Amino acid sequence: MNGWLNRLLLRQKFFMLALLAAAMVALPSTLFILEANKAVQIARTEAQGIAPVRTVLRLVQLVQQHRGLQAMRLNGFPDIRPEQETRHAEADRAVAAMEGQVRRLDERGINVAWLRIREDWRTLSNDITRQSLSAEASFTAHTELIVHLLKLELLIADLFKLRHDPEPETYFLIDAAMVRAPALRETLGQLRGLGSGILVERTISHAQRMQIRSRADRALDYYDSIDDAISLAIGSNEALRDTLAEVVQANRNAGAQVLQLVQEQIIAPEQLRFPTLEYYRLYSETIDGQYRVSELVLDQLSASLIQRAQRLTRTTYTLMGAIVLLALLAVALGRRIVRSVTAPLGVALDLARAMTAGAADKIAVTQAIADGDLTRDLAPAATPPAAPDEIPDDEVGELLRSVLRMSEVQHSLDLAFGQMTAALRANSAQDRARDWLKSGLNELGDLMRGEHETGPMAEQVLLCLAHRLRAQVGAFYLFDAAAQQLYLCASYAYTRRKALAERFALGQGLAGQAALERCCICIDEVPPDYVSIASGLGAAAPRNVSAVPLLHGETLVGVVELGAFHAYTDADLEFLDRARDSIAVGFDANLARQRMRLVLSGRVAT
Repeated sequence: MNGWLNRLLLRQKFFMLALLAAAMVALPSTLFILEANKAVQIARTEAQGIAPVRTVLRLVQLVQQHRGLQAMRLNGFPDIRPEQETRHAEADRAVAAMEGQVRRLDERGINVAWLRIREDWRTLSNDITRQSLSAEASFTAHTELIVHLLKLELLIADLFKLRHDPEPETYFLIDAAMVRAPALRETLGQLRGLGSGILVERTISHAQRMQIRSRADRALDYYDSIDDAISLAIGSNEALRDTLAEVVQANRNAGAQVLQLVQEQIIAPEQLRFPTLEYYRLYSETIDGQYRVSELVLDQLSASLIQRAQRLTRTTYTLMGAIVLLALLAVALGRRIVRSVTAPLGVALDLARAMTAGAADKIAVTQAIADGDLTRDLAPAATPPAAPDEIPDDEVGELLRSVLRMSEVQHSLDLAFGQMTAALRANSAQDRARDWLKSGLNELGDLMRGEHETGPMAEQVLLCLAHRLRAQVGAFYLFDAAAQQLYLCASYAYTRRKALAERFALGQGLAGQAALERCCICIDEVPPDYVSIASGLGAAAPRNVSAVPLLHGETLVGVVELGAFHAYTDADLEFLDRARDSIAVGFDANLARQRMRLVLSGRVAT
């Protein structure tokens, strides 16, 4: 152990101590932050689930209202029809909104449940439109649909882990608003529908009495369970009392009144005289009030989840800030301590390292340049800074100043070597440019040597020019001396258009003007509709177009026009200037041979 420690530098030993201290602080802090982030993510996930749950509950409310209105209409109250049709339309819109929510959730179990609900609603809507359902069948179909919707609501709640909330406050709010309250409202809705039908008939059987009593007892149980859940939530967060306690109690009182009403006016009496519409109205108001309470609870739930996430986030950031601050203080203090110990030795060590840094790379670069590889650059050695107060006035100081002067000399040599390399690279580039120019002229000469048809030879020459100059479009025009016109002889990636002629008089168009002036014309800013370079993927206008007249002495042979996306370099323009003379000579000779063959063929024919 001692031997290993003795091989370490002083700063390395200090660094090991710092790492040990950082690990002792970082491990528990990291575990806390991970758990806090997990809790924040849970709260945010739950908060995201409230919106789709609201959408389902809104659809449940509309289907329940539609069930009651449809039952009243089928039981002999035709004046209900406009309101029933309005609820039907609202339910259709709610189904469409729920469809979008389900698509965004994209969960298999929810998709399967929703497909069944959607088909059940379509079937029910069609049956209502055809008026093929009795009051009892309509009530049963609506009730089955509501049961499936409540199951869907629980599936969505479970998807967002709402029923697995770890905090007592929000857990009991979720239980009250998403589990107990929907079941209570459905029970009250069934009491509304069954009671309205019985009051219409003005008679009740023993089985119906038992059915009504059972649902009324169940509603009381739901009220009790909701009160317990809200009380437990308030016990966990006393601030909820001002928001929820009075509203929940008022709704409970309203529920007790309608349950007492069903006992006194339906279950107990032998003769039923209570007005049906009044019974329907009282129950509807109670159910709507229960929906308002649930909305208030959901609002409070959403606010509590958001506040929890914000609280945990603030705690996490506070802890992280404290850790960072302590770390910065520790680093600053440690740095001062380490520097006070290592500074006298560090100055000498830095100067020595600066002298030898990159020696192997410099040797490799120098050898590569000596072998002809001029692409490599020698990085000049940096002169290490040395503050005057860091150099003592003793023998060590003299040594340090000598090393610093040697480093400055090395830096100057490196700069001179770099300038020499740049000069060699420039000469090499000039040689490559001359070779490129000569090889291009030789290639053109080879293409025009021998007997060739004018058209194919023009195409080969134009292709060579396009490749050499990296042009994307081009045209080769020959001059018709008799007609005093230029005509298109060959093209490269040129798209012919009906609106443009392929013959130009002297002075007409860019090619005609170049022929008239007997000099090259280059355009740097080409109009968008001048010519296009097209491919299977699209089309674009070239950036640069050059028109080069072909002259053999004073004789105009033709014009070459080339377009490219890039600007032509000086080397490109020099190549064009040198090449046009040889092209003009080659084509003038070719045309002369063509005319001679025509004359000879005419004599033979004679």
